[in-house]
Amino acid sequence: VAGVAISPRGGQIAAGETDGVIRVRDGVTERTVRRLGRQRGNPEVLAFSADGRRVASAAPGGAVRLWDVASQNELATFVGPQTVRELRFDSSGSRLLAFAADGAAWVWSTGLDSPRPISDRDPGDWSTDRDASWPISDQYRGEMIACTADGSRAVLLAPDGDLSTVDQASGLMYDRTTLAEPNQSGLAVSPDGRHIVTVADGKAVIRDAVAPMVGTSIPAGSTSVVAVAYAPSGGRLATLSGSGEVVIWLDSTLTPLIRMEGGPTHHGDVVFTRDGSRLATTHDDGVRLWDPSTGRLLHVIQPAGVEAWSVAFARDGDALATGWSDGTIRLADPGTGEVQHLLAPD
Repeated sequence: VAGVAISPRGGQIAAGETDGVIRVRDGVTERTVRRLGRQRGNPEVLAFSADGRRVASAAPGGAVRLWDVASQNELATFVGPQTVRELRFDSSGSRLLAFAADGAAWVWSTGLDSPRPISDRDPGDWSTDRDASWPISDQYRGEMIACTADGSRAVLLAPDGDLSTVDQASGLMYDRTTLAEPNQSGLAVSPDGRHIVTVADGKAVIRDAVAPMVGTSIPAGSTSVVAVAYAPSGGRLATLSGSGEVVIWLDSTLTPLIRMEGGPTHHGDVVFTRDGSRLATTHDDGVRLWDPSTGRLLHVIQPAGVEAWSVAFARDGDALATGWSDGTIRLADPGTGEVQHLLAPD
């Protein structure tokens, strides 16, 4: 398996496999229900639209493709960057955002009649041929992305500190700033878009989105912060340190509300469920599920001999996808911690 995406509704899993075919599998039975064409190169980066009706795929070489899941047809091909790190649809599914390995960001309209790039230039300057696409501009750079709860704005952060805020409807930039701290490695945005949290060299800083140059360090002590996430309802912020400490903060005062102890992590990831009732964190020895309101450890997913690298909840919170160092993906029930399905590389 080269790349994987889970439908926001949790019912289907798209796997880009080494034969160039994207297989859409039923999330319960693991049976292949759709095969989305065959493309040159391995589909390494995949994304579902919010309604689960479309899949975007990227393979090395510059082709980003848009697929209709029900008909299995290719809807459009966008000539994009040579290497894509991440693909995302906006909340309406009408725009597709791609992040390139060189830090540039590309945005396309996914309208079936005229897929075209979004730009601050007059749309008449652009061809509307189905296969046409261009980068927005070299000014948009970032290997990390975080969006407001309503999907109206995206924040892009590059490792060198280049920080941009973009309106997802128009593709126009609100602001661009170069942070003083290099080696940026983490990013989170408050649901209302008023605050941005960045992580660099183990320190997390909360910033005003209007004036992000000056920020307040989250007082994590001697621990090195590796990942950060906002609760979707706002008000709370979670940090994960390399030592495995998980802290829930009141974001308005940076007061620690709850501290939890997990195992060390070298590939830290932390994520809330959509309703904020559960928190998942990755550690070298497994994935931990917490009740963030009490700090109680609920479940540990702990396969032998592999490190946990990434976690993601389904939109309704009823499924948890976990990525591991051996390339496998385990789908678990957040209520029990039981692994229900194992997806292994071919």
